[in-house]
Amino acid sequence: MSCAKSLFFGITLLIQFLAINAGVIPSGNYNGKLNYNSNGGSFTSSLANSLGSFGSSIGSFGNMFSGFTGRFTGSSNSNASVTSNAVTGASAQANASLGPNGHAPVLFIHGMYSTSSAFMMIINYLASNGWDRNAMYSVDLPDKLSFGPVNAQVISNAADQLLQRTGAQKLDIVCHSMGGANTMNYILNAGGASKVRKVITLGGANKLVTSTAPSGIEVTTISSSADTIVNPTLLSRLNGANNIVINGVTHVGLLASAQVENLIKENL
Repeated sequence: MSCAKSLFFGITLLIQFLAINAGVIPSGNYNGKLNYNSNGGSFTSSLANSLGSFGSSIGSFGNMFSGFTGRFTGSSNSNASVTSNAVTGASAQANASLGPNGHAPVLFIHGMYSTSSAFMMIINYLASNGWDRNAMYSVDLPDKLSFGPVNAQVISNAADQLLQRTGAQKLDIVCHSMGGANTMNYILNAGGASKVRKVITLGGANKLVTSTAPSGIEVTTISSSADTIVNPTLLSRLNGANNIVINGVTHVGLLASAQVENLIKENL
């Protein structure tokens, strides 16, 4: 495809994201449209076709972070505002299957056009604060665009293997961007509800799947008022979740923010 066409599709995608964030396009607009063709295994959404060209131009978030040594810490006045909706029954259940070091295993789920290496800094941070590296695993999703059944199966397999390796009954999930939609889809539609203890989404596109936190699971959404890709209110915030909004951190910067790392530690 020519550079001109790639640029056109990239601009088209950007306009769609901006329209979602502005509330012009409802966040539920893509529900039911982001699906796999089970016969051909191909993505059938026109949005996905646009994303393909756009993704090739921006590259992988994971590759970006593989050589990244700095931090996006946000502005100096980036105080977090927290809206905590009572998570009924989830807290008691959350402590049911901690490992010997006092932490549940953690599964990391990346976002659009990213890779498992996107969570390198967060994994290093948690390991330095008592989490067992052998009980943390970052999955690499085959569908870099959305939240179809192929990703749900990959997440399910990774979760089962992590639980088997650690001997834990349940695990925690930390996810970013479209990883939020993939996580919610796994929990609600692919058998994950009985295996997940806590979920933390970072700029998660959660409302592409649901507007309410899954019952019995302690869910924390962390988003930023400076995120121009995923709007905190229209896409991240979930009813029944602990919704935290910080300031001055970009969408990608959520993966490299010291403030976000500390919030993850506090909420796992």
